[in-house]
Amino acid sequence: MGTSEIKKLGHDLNRTDFSNIDIAVVGGGVLGLSVAVHLIASGYRVTLYRRQKPRFTPSGCAGAVWYPSHMGPPSLVRPWAIQTLAHLKKVSTESSWGIHWRNGTKFFERPMGLPWWAQHLGVHLVNRRFLPHPYLAGYRMRLPCIDMEAYLGKLESLVLSTGGHIISRTISKYSELDQPYVVHCGGIDASILDKSACFAREETLWYETRTPFDSFALDSQSGNGVKNLIPLGKRSRCYLSTHVSPPNFFDKHTHKIHKALRSTQKQIKWGWEQTPSNLVFQCYGHGKSGVTTSWGCAREVKLAVGAKLRQQLFSNERDQRN
Repeated sequence: MGTSEIKKLGHDLNRTDFSNIDIAVVGGGVLGLSVAVHLIASGYRVTLYRRQKPRFTPSGCAGAVWYPSHMGPPSLVRPWAIQTLAHLKKVSTESSWGIHWRNGTKFFERPMGLPWWAQHLGVHLVNRRFLPHPYLAGYRMRLPCIDMEAYLGKLESLVLSTGGHIISRTISKYSELDQPYVVHCGGIDASILDKSACFAREETLWYETRTPFDSFALDSQSGNGVKNLIPLGKRSRCYLSTHVSPPNFFDKHTHKIHKALRSTQKQIKWGWEQTPSNLVFQCYGHGKSGVTTSWGCAREVKLAVGAKLRQQLFSNERDQRN
């Protein structure tokens, strides 16, 4: 764990001119933790502030399958998704990351062509004759199903073991932070700091079973109300349609039904903002594609922070010469 593990992830650990720069990351979900890992690997001194532990965040409640949904802008989001897929392929050989590759089907109630990312995975259109009513199309494919408890725990361990700090505390104003630079990855809680943030939200219902299913199903309409079925090794997570009453299927293999809110945002907020006390990089609003884009997005945040600090350093040196 630590330095050697980050090296395996492909980071350059040589300290830069910014190794004495303190950066705050606000948000303890999958994106905030991923951003913290990338920044630490680049030499920054990072403190991550979170309102709650990762398993209680929307990331921790996610039925995490790498699957790009409709969000934008595509020029940013698509490269992030492909970079995240490459990362998941790379680390999936280590069980501690909690990644399980499974075959499965995504169902549609309208005709569909192949998705833009089909070339990166073996995606096949399902013959309509083999689809149950009311589906008109389906993708058959093999995708990474992610045990978010394990995945978030791994990211948290990387942050702590490589010199980062994690503080459980709600930040309601940027002026509460001592660090001059902030990366805001607040997700569904972004409005606590950014009053202009207005996310559509939906309730998600899910339960876990110790039944180790072999395949996943996305957007199905099964008779027992299960919409998404995500196999996670020795157990599976089942997400229910919110418009139906939870069925009475509790038995010794089923845990209680959980409720959580998640964002249905389809457009990210991305860019720098100068506040009276801090220079803030806003990076939130990933909606249902948070896990799918997280690693690639974190890499882009690292590059954006480095570019901004180099620009400031150059400007300061120029002013001193003049």
